Amino acid sequence: MLRPPQMVRRRRHLLLLFLSFLSLFFSLSSSDDLSSLLRFKSSISSSSDPSSRVLNWTGPNLCLWSGVSCGSQSCVTSLGLDSFGLSGTLDSSIGALTELRFLSLNFNAFSGEIPAELNRLGKLETLDLSYNWFNGSVPVCASPLPNLRELRLSFNHLSGSIPYAIGLNCPNLEVLDLSGNFLVGSIPPNLASCGKLKSLLLFSNLLDDIIPVELGSLKKLQTLDVSRNSLSGPIPAELGGCVELSVLVLSNPYNGKEVSNSSTYADIDDFNYYQGGLPERIVQLTKLRVLWAPRATLEGVLPADWGSCDNLEMVNLGENLFSGGLPNGLVNCTNLKFLNLSSNKLTGMISTDLLVPCMDLFDVSGNQLSGAIGTYNSGTCVSPKLPIDDSALAYYSYFLNKTFARFDFGSGLVSYHNFGRNNFTGEMSILPLASSKLGKERIYAFLADNNSLTGQLELGLLGICNNSKGLVINLSNNLFSGGIPVEIGTMCSSLTMLEFAGNQINGTIPESIGQLIGLISLDLSRNQISGQLPISISNLRNLKRLLLSHNFLTGSIPSNLSALQSLEVLDLSSNSLSGEIPGKLINLHNLSTLLLNNNKLSGKIPNGFASLPALKNFNVSFNNLSGPVPSNASAISCSAVMGNPNLQSCQVTVYLCGPPTERKCARGEANNTIYYVNEQDHRSEMIWLSISIMTGFVGGFWCVYGVLLFKRTWRVAFFQMVDDFSDNMYVKIVITVRRLSQSKASYK
Repeated sequence: MLRPPQMVRRRRHLLLLFLSFLSLFFSLSSSDDLSSLLRFKSSISSSSDPSSRVLNWTGPNLCLWSGVSCGSQSCVTSLGLDSFGLSGTLDSSIGALTELRFLSLNFNAFSGEIPAELNRLGKLETLDLSYNWFNGSVPVCASPLPNLRELRLSFNHLSGSIPYAIGLNCPNLEVLDLSGNFLVGSIPPNLASCGKLKSLLLFSNLLDDIIPVELGSLKKLQTLDVSRNSLSGPIPAELGGCVELSVLVLSNPYNGKEVSNSSTYADIDDFNYYQGGLPERIVQLTKLRVLWAPRATLEGVLPADWGSCDNLEMVNLGENLFSGGLPNGLVNCTNLKFLNLSSNKLTGMISTDLLVPCMDLFDVSGNQLSGAIGTYNSGTCVSPKLPIDDSALAYYSYFLNKTFARFDFGSGLVSYHNFGRNNFTGEMSILPLASSKLGKERIYAFLADNNSLTGQLELGLLGICNNSKGLVINLSNNLFSGGIPVEIGTMCSSLTMLEFAGNQINGTIPESIGQLIGLISLDLSRNQISGQLPISISNLRNLKRLLLSHNFLTGSIPSNLSALQSLEVLDLSSNSLSGEIPGKLINLHNLSTLLLNNNKLSGKIPNGFASLPALKNFNVSFNNLSGPVPSNASAISCSAVMGNPNLQSCQVTVYLCGPPTERKCARGEANNTIYYVNEQDHRSEMIWLSISIMTGFVGGFWCVYGVLLFKRTWRVAFFQMVDDFSDNMYVKIVITVRRLSQSKASYK
């Protein structure tokens, strides 16, 4: 029997032996990790690591290597090489890092297939290989990965179907992001087995079939995006069971780059086309903040009961087939900041209790709404709840980028209210924006074109202008009357866009308009404006679009318009302008459209227009111009200069002689015309010409008359078209008749 001192020594020896074995074990494990990382390093292209962060993986202590983290026993537990600019393949040796819990290689240029050896990483919690060039199928979760919480493989070139095994072998997933690939087939219903799932992102793939009703059992789901696929069928009401759902994106017909900022998404022509309407259970989800389903072929009436909707901030249901009125339940959504119901079939009036003045975006354009645009309830405007890092922020950015792109707003806060293309009536005297929304950092855009609104361009409409960074107004094609205020330059110095085309505005353009130095677009075409163009208009150095066609303007075109170096479109057609075309206009190097037709201009066409690189649309027809047509001017066609009796020949008349051309016929020239036909051909041509004219006239007249009788906005557009079309048709008919006369003369 051992004595106590001997027992103590023996225990010490055993402990030392155990520690030696343990040290050897961890030494071997560390050695295995070192070998695996060196093999991984060898698969990376050296030219793709300019900063040598991976190439500098040298030395025995791998825990000091860039992007590598170790646990207490020097085993690799984390490998994060995000945005290193690396290329190459992902070596299968990565599967030997048995203690690895975190692997992230996003925003690199890795290619090839994702190794199946990743399924050996039983302790893995996060796998992020997004924004690379991986191809092949999705191999992850082929074996049980019970600790995996986040699986992000978005925006690669992965194909095949979504593995059914994900729902079986990765039951603790909280984030599954497979968006921006080329995955096909249906959404596996057994994803509902991942009961802890919070974010399911499958957008921008080639998925088809229906949205599984089983997803409605995901009680912890917060974000669901299945847009930009080929899904069909009804939207399952069972999604109303996702009680934590905050962001629901069912369709998004627009470029995925607005949301994902990537160019590798699956770019297909057709997207989700659902059947049926929008289930009421979904809009009653108390935590819902973003509901996104534009252009999804949804139909029926909008749900009447939206619950308390205290958290709802963004609703985009534009470009669908919804009918009926705006639901009164929306007035309870006091935090609603973005509401897009444009291009549906909505009717009726808008409740004045709706918090329109507080909304950053309110778009009901392209419907059949009626009534007055009133002073809606502004209540107490609350600030949006969207935090900077919220997933819904991407859709907030979409609204700003997509909706406001054409306005050239630049940076700053924006409020956008669009009532255009409806049946609104009544007097419009004040803009529906809450006073709390005003400020020197905010731009306000108000659009109500193509309605039957009345009123005048006065202080009531422009009163908020000087309290904001910029003001955009589009009230084109309405029934506004009266003149332009003499003091417009001082009453609205921050005016950015003023579009009042197709109204009954009269009087002259005041000199103070030159004080609107922030003006980008001025459209007063198709009104009753008279007088001369003010000299001060040359002060509008930011002006890009100047449209004053179809008015009663007189006098000459100011030569100082050449100071408008930002000008892209200049339309002064169909007025009574006289004098010469200013030669200095050739200095407008950004000019793409110059329309001066149907005036009383004289003199020559300046030669410099031929050298304007941006000029694509040019028309000086039906004036009193003389001299030669500038040569080598690709933008100047023969139809663009017709109707100028003293203008020298254009190429279209080379083969014609006699009136209405200015070239006289030489003796016997008619017998040599290239348009010789015999009598039978001539009779046939005349018969078919007569039949075509009569049939087209009778049928077209009654079709057009019937439409114009009941649709005012079409009526306005039609008469605008007629003004331009009739002049061109006159010359074409005269030339056709002349050709037929020559043909008959040559036969005789």
